[in-house]
Amino acid sequence: MPSAGRPFTPRLMEALSARGVGLATVVLHCGISSLEVESDRLEDQPLYPEPFRVTEATARAVNGTRLRGHRVV
Repeated sequence: MPSAGRPFTPRLMEALSARGVGLATVVLHCGISSLEVESDRLEDQPLYPEPFRVTEATARAVNGTRLRGHRVV
């Protein structure tokens, strides 16, 4: 599992959903950009592109949430 997704276990996702938190999917393709940090300065750290995909359904969910004045995290 990619490191960014580790905190989001199935148990946590179920608990969030049970409390009324809306969930949506974003696909992030990780690769070489996941290298260890080589510098204390972000400006000196090489950054590589990470392709991502936001489905139409996710975009509608995010936009609708914002229109209702709710938070998107």
